[in-house]
Amino acid sequence: MMRVVASRVCAVIFSLVGLASSGQNLTEEEMLRVWPDSGRFGGIMQSISHGADPDYMRGLLDQLTPDQQEFLIGPIQVAGHRYSPLQIAISSYHFADGELEEGKTKAALDFIDDMIRRAQSDQARGLWLATKSRTTLLGLGDAAAAIDAALQARALGAELCDGACGQTMEAWLNGEPISIGDRSAAGDVFDPRPANCEAIQSTLATKMDSGHYSDEWLLALLSRDKENALPELQAWWKRLHHGCNPEYSYSVMQEIDSAHPALLIEQSFASAQAQATSAPATIEFLGLELPLPAKECDFRRAVDCSITQPLRQQTARVLAAQLRSTSARLQPIADCLPGAERAASTSPDALKHAYETAIAEAQKLSPSDAIRRVELLLVDGRLQPLGDDRATHDLRKLLINLAYAGESARALNLWQQLLPQLDVLRTGDQQLTAKLLVLNRRVAEAESQLRGLAERGTDLDVAANWMLTRAAQEGALLRQAKFVSSTPLRSFIDGQSWASASPNVMLSSEDLIFATRPAREALDKIIESAWADVIKPTRHRQNLGLALKTAYPGDSLWTEFARASATLSAEPTGFQFAGHSLPLPKEICGTSKDSCEPTNAENLRRLLVHRGVLPAR
Repeated sequence: MMRVVASRVCAVIFSLVGLASSGQNLTEEEMLRVWPDSGRFGGIMQSISHGADPDYMRGLLDQLTPDQQEFLIGPIQVAGHRYSPLQIAISSYHFADGELEEGKTKAALDFIDDMIRRAQSDQARGLWLATKSRTTLLGLGDAAAAIDAALQARALGAELCDGACGQTMEAWLNGEPISIGDRSAAGDVFDPRPANCEAIQSTLATKMDSGHYSDEWLLALLSRDKENALPELQAWWKRLHHGCNPEYSYSVMQEIDSAHPALLIEQSFASAQAQATSAPATIEFLGLELPLPAKECDFRRAVDCSITQPLRQQTARVLAAQLRSTSARLQPIADCLPGAERAASTSPDALKHAYETAIAEAQKLSPSDAIRRVELLLVDGRLQPLGDDRATHDLRKLLINLAYAGESARALNLWQQLLPQLDVLRTGDQQLTAKLLVLNRRVAEAESQLRGLAERGTDLDVAANWMLTRAAQEGALLRQAKFVSSTPLRSFIDGQSWASASPNVMLSSEDLIFATRPAREALDKIIESAWADVIKPTRHRQNLGLALKTAYPGDSLWTEFARASATLSAEPTGFQFAGHSLPLPKEICGTSKDSCEPTNAENLRRLLVHRGVLPAR
């Protein structure tokens, strides 16, 4: 919340530095008349930008001229909305770190009442009355007083909502009954492709002021004190139904663990899992009826989810299993075992350092040399055991990079050799196995392993990976983007090498396109969108190198590159490579733009090898 409020204050500051408009539509000359000392104005804005004590802000106002007081009380119009610098500051003070304290609520409301008395215009009084309405509902839960302040604000022309108020908000202001259960609706069709997650916004409505009323925010507040309503759990469940990985499960965990005994949570979870075996319309968890979608996509018949099928029991079980993420009481025991600490106590520091040094040296080698170094490392008895999670982190990263660099079969074999040596088999280790299986085009095996993990509900990321593998197997083309350059390309930057990226075990759409399509077809789906990332500074798309090496095995890839580069002009802007017209910049630079050289075949070859697009020779 602090960041949100600070960003609004910054918007106000930047707007005022140019030509701002307030309730009185100040011109630049009038702005200078009100604030002849721009340095003082900037200092005041800075002092309240992250929230300020109400007494401090009152004392500040008392030192200013009447015009300056009116200016800070507001409203100032920014991006079509009316704000007050002091209104933003008091919101930041009240909702610091998302926590509500009774003392701060009282102090904030006293300050707001003072601003209503000081306001010189109906616009300003309306703005502060709207602020009083939200603060009263959020801080005190007093719906009647909040409605009264909101209606007074509306009568003065204040902006209660961001645009037109929704039906729920209007019904609330009119004193009509509100159905709290409406907000838990999750949609009729379960679509596991996370394509619209940005549009499904979550709202931690009980812990922050959104700045305006919305139906979602209001419903969350009204349901906050209802027994077993758990508004954050409802919003979390809704996102899960859309194939999204809910990003605030820790907040849900706090909400549940602080209000329910551990035994009740465990019993309710076991009951929810049992209910899901028959794919019912809802499952009950902690007294809350969570709806299951009636249908899911039938990717075997339509890759765009235009044809659906009844929700399968397997899918219902996986969705129910994700409730494990909502409470620390339900976390898998294996994730809590101190494997790293036990290993560290039995492994001398010198041995651990030698292991880490060997991995670091392998990262500097070519992929073929690096894989040989890792093979020797894993059979070196002096560097056992390898159970320390921290010590093997870099090895995991290196194996993924080696798989992308064309050594996928050997990387999987080495990882499967290492698994029995680990003290604790964590979820991430099993996901890495699935990722390496996918990069070896063994999707069915990966899907089977992820399905087992997802049904145990060990991690939300596992369910997301399982959704992707199943959708890909059933024919869903998860992504087909085209590269469109909106600005002229200037230069490459060398950026990271093939071994310096930090991949994780999550599967990407490109991973699965590569794994489920014929080699040339997969390359056609990946190359143009991936090339856009390759040419951006400090970024690269590893899937492109793997797709090229698979579509052009052995020396045929070098033959294709030599043919394409032979046609480059003196100042190339693009070239025909692997059947695609790809743009080129005029320069290729090192890590700084002080070391740029014209784009030619040799410089392009060196860069693409460095970034793993072409194999080293």
